[in-house]
Parts: sequence; structure tokens; C-alpha cells
Amino acid sequence: MKKKYKKLSVLWLGFITLLSIAAPFIANEKPFFFDSSELKTGYTDYRQQRLDGKNNSGFFALIPYSSGVADAENSGPHSPFEKNYYHNSQGKKSVIPLRFHHWMGTDAIGSDVAAGVVFGLRHSLFIAVTAMVIALIIALVMGIMSGYYSMYGVRISWSTILFFVFLVWAIWFYGYHIFSNEWRMFFSGNSSFYFLLKILFIIIILTSIILVLKKISDRISFLRKEINISPDRWITATTQLFISVPQLILIITLSVFFQPSAFKIAVIFGLLMWTDLSRVIRAEVLKMKQEGFIESCIASGLSTSQIVFRHIIPNLKTVVRPLFLFGLASVILTESGLSFLGLGMGPDTVTLGSLLAQAKENMDAWWLMLFPGVFLFVTILSLFNLGNQNNLCGN
Repeated sequence: MKKKYKKLSVLWLGFITLLSIAAPFIANEKPFFFDSSELKTGYTDYRQQRLDGKNNSGFFALIPYSSGVADAENSGPHSPFEKNYYHNSQGKKSVIPLRFHHWMGTDAIGSDVAAGVVFGLRHSLFIAVTAMVIALIIALVMGIMSGYYSMYGVRISWSTILFFVFLVWAIWFYGYHIFSNEWRMFFSGNSSFYFLLKILFIIIILTSIILVLKKISDRISFLRKEINISPDRWITATTQLFISVPQLILIITLSVFFQPSAFKIAVIFGLLMWTDLSRVIRAEVLKMKQEGFIESCIASGLSTSQIVFRHIIPNLKTVVRPLFLFGLASVILTESGLSFLGLGMGPDTVTLGSLLAQAKENMDAWWLMLFPGVFLFVTILSLFNLGNQNNLCGN
């Protein structure tokens, strides 16, 4: 029975993943044309021609409406069982064909709920996956360093510390302060080729500066001095600091402080949700050390990078996988909660949480609660089910 539930969960997650990837082609108000030259007067006139039976050369998407775009002919919340109308070329009010029916109803501004659900899933999955990938990278670095160097510290030269500070400053300066708008256009798909050339040029310049500074630092005795640092002590203290402050309060504060966008919200989640993963990874690395696994690798002559990437990380899959899946569910649920409270992405972006918020204001519009709620519930349930299955397999 458990295998059956696991297959159903995998099928559902695969379905919504494909739905999210193909969202612009599934829900789109602009028709696809075999002959684009026939589109002369814009989308509205073309749909009017299609409804009047005067033009059939193109075809619309499966859901012929975009997310958040109001249907002026059917403004306001409309039930899926209500008839939708349009005014034909003679100005007569007629029932819209089933091809253009709002099968999940419309929201408060008359936009299609089915299109909102599709793009809401797209936004939720993008934020969840991006956030957990960021959290996993941070957790792997923190957890492995904390566990690997738990019994002894690591010696780092002053030049390495200065290079790291310079690299962090350069990433902040060029990644956020100088090219913030260009990066936003890049992730939205509107970037130019010259922007990529700029980034490549800056990377070459920074690499050259670091190499020159490295040669200079080799001749300065003070910069060659090494200090002993205990990563376990500092990482444990940092983890305790993040755990001591409720994550939801930090997420709400940062999401209000920064201009909301899918990528920024994902980064905020990723920077705050690495602590549980890091603690589990540290415990597993300590377990490997107690069993003599890491010592035997060192005795065989393997370097630290070989031990980490060939032996430690592959053995962490069984404990990381369920936490990663639980984290995806937690991010989706929290992001929907923020959107429900009006603290998520901008008001122009339709999410599952914003649709549920409209249901709160329109209690009679049951479809605004039913369809987004069902998709949200089944998605979170599937992630928890897979996480439990992997956890049982790991144990």
C-alpha cells in the first residue's frame, strides 16, 4: 500500500512539474498562429473573429487566458457552472463557446482561476526548489566543515581571509549594487547578450586582480602567517543564532524590507532554512569519524576534496533527501501563507495564496478556495509522503 502511495505522489509531483514548466504554453491569452501575418488588429479582435466564426487559422492554448488578466466580458467572481457571455460583432450578448469557458471560474477581477492555479504552482515550485538548493549548498558547506574539523581546527593564512573578503565584496558590489536591474531582466528572460559580455569581462578582471594580489602577498611575511580557526565553534554558534530567532518572523521582516519578487523570496528562504540540514549533516559526518571511515580515507592518501566529494557527500543522500523534500513542502506552505496575508510577491502576481485570500473576501466564491486549496494540499501531502518513504528506506 505504501508503494502505491509513493507512485501516486511521484506521478502528482511529475504532473505539476510539467504543468509548471509548460505554464506559458498551457495558459496563454495570445493565440498561436500558423500564419502570424493574419493577426492585424490585436488579440481582442482576433478572439472576436474566432467567436464570430470568421477566422480559424490559428489555435489557442489549452487555457485561453493568462494569469491575472481580467476578462472584461465576465468581470467579477463567476462560478464554473455559470454561463460566460461575450458581445458579438453586432453588439448582441451571446453565450461564449465551451472552448473559452472558465472551467474553474473567475476571481474578483474576472481573471481565469485555472490560469492562476497553473502559474501559482509555477511560482511556488520555483521558489521552493531555488530556496532548498541554496539551503542545501549552505548546509553542505557548514555541516561538513563543522563535522570534519570538529576535533581540530584548520589553519588559514591572512592572505586567504583577505581574498575571501574581497571576493564577497565584489559579488555584492557587482551582483546587487551595480547590476541589480540587469540581473532581474536576466532571470525574467529579457537580458541582452552585452550584459553577459559585461559579466564575463568583470570575472576576467577580478581573476586577474586576485592573481596579482596573490603574487604580492607571497612576498609579504605578515600575509603568509597562518592562524588556527575552529570552524565547528563558529558554525555551531551561527546555527544557534539562526535557530534562536523564529524563521517566520525573519522571513516576514525581510520580505517586507525588500521589493518582493520570486527570486528574492527564494533567496530569503534559502538563507534562513539551512540550519536543520546543517545540523543533520554535521551529526552524520561525526558518525563517520567515530566509525573510522574518514580516518581510513586519510590513511589511504586521499585529499580532503576527494574525501568530501567521493565519500562523504554520497553517503549523506539517505538523510538529506527526506529533509530536502520536507523543506520543499515547508517553503511552499510558508510562501502561500505569506501571499495569503499579502506579504508575498507583488499584487500583480497571482499565487495560490493570493487566490485563497480572495476566497476569504468572497465567502460565496467557493471555487477560489477549492481549486487552489486542493492543488496546494495534494502537493504538500505528496512531498511529505515521499519524505516519509525515503526516511523509512533510510532507516
